[in-house]
Amino acid sequence: MIETPRLTLLPLSLNQLQLHVADSSQLEVSLGLLKGHRKVVEPLLSVIVHFTVPRLNDPARDPLYNTVWIAIDRQKRQIVADAKFKGEPDETGTVEIGYGTYPAFQRQGYMAEMVGGMVRWVGQQPGVLRVVADTDAENVASQKVLEKTGFRLFDQIEQMLWWEYVVERTLPLAFDEYGYLMPYEVLQTTHKTIIDTFLANSHRRLIWMQYVEFEEVMAARQVPVLTVWLDGSFVSRKELPNDLDVVWFIDAAYLSRNYQALDQVRNQFPLLHILFAEYHWIYTNLFG
Repeated sequence: MIETPRLTLLPLSLNQLQLHVADSSQLEVSLGLLKGHRKVVEPLLSVIVHFTVPRLNDPARDPLYNTVWIAIDRQKRQIVADAKFKGEPDETGTVEIGYGTYPAFQRQGYMAEMVGGMVRWVGQQPGVLRVVADTDAENVASQKVLEKTGFRLFDQIEQMLWWEYVVERTLPLAFDEYGYLMPYEVLQTTHKTIIDTFLANSHRRLIWMQYVEFEEVMAARQVPVLTVWLDGSFVSRKELPNDLDVVWFIDAAYLSRNYQALDQVRNQFPLLHILFAEYHWIYTNLFG
């Protein structure tokens, strides 16, 4: 359960989800709420039947990432919107969200409040580094919801716009006796932590300045990066690292079309050891 200024966000159990799909007041009665204007329509209905219910029946799945969440206006005592995550975080720490407000409750700020609450909650869960969402290019209202909740546009495939919210979570960095980061796994961090931890002398600052310039060039090209790994001696206690190892995970389709141009960009930064890696993104329908 998540609390926002007006709303209670509730993940539905399998039994509650079945009442939700029944398209009657059964769910409201079970929760002690007033009947509202809730109606489960396509494509959400098919997604619940063919994807959500089977996943909730799978004990290996985390129900919080696979069920439908409802938004309850505590003052009105009515269900005003719903949303869901589209599965657990993937190997890059990315989770996708879909959402919708019932017509009778549109233009009242419910959707931005619900999405904001869910994004803040999921950003505190282990392994979550990023939240993405898609909108139709003509769906201005949905785009405004994402802009209000801190998402930024990072890609467009025909009429589909893709947005991302990067979780700003700073984890304390620890080093072993040899000066290497521990634990020996991918660690989430921020620019500020890197600057505070690794820019101890002018040599390191020079390498970092070149990386920042590289990021600016990539941003100007609107490269759809999904996640970035920094590695090598730079992220250690070594006083004079040779370079900074960088892995940029980029949408596979974009990378295949633009690899030669990106290779030319890479050659402009001799203090960076840059690798571009494909990330195969599976585009699904709403709530897929």
